[in-house]
Amino acid sequence: MTSLTRPGLPAALGVFAIAATAFATGALASDNKIALIPGGPHPYFAPWEQAAADAQKDFGIATVDFKVPTEWKLNLQTELLESLAAQGYNGFGIFPADPVGINSTVAELASNGIPSAALAGCTQDPSDVAFCLGTDVYNSAYL
Repeated sequence: MTSLTRPGLPAALGVFAIAATAFATGALASDNKIALIPGGPHPYFAPWEQAAADAQKDFGIATVDFKVPTEWKLNLQTELLESLAAQGYNGFGIFPADPVGINSTVAELASNGIPSAALAGCTQDPSDVAFCLGTDVYNSAYL
């Protein structure tokens, strides 16, 4: 039995959901190029690389890459997102470097038909992310 606390699980579920969002627009899994992009380097995100490879194989997605900005800076994350979108990536799973600052880039991607999901950390509402997959730490403290 797979543990639901596996560190790469949010990334794998996010890839699946991003691919499913793309299906709604008529794209096939084999047509999708998805990237998982944390806000910067941190050991927490190390399992995302394997989760991306597993999701690519398990769901038959053309490309699922794990890309990390060189530093934890919003401008580096947004530049990476914009660069990958220009290279044909059509879905993103992000851990926002800044939950407010990332919203303009997410809105730009959404206006071009490119869905984004916030993984393991949410953006500030209102936001154009398709969804946020994370832990409600406030509520968890009372469980």
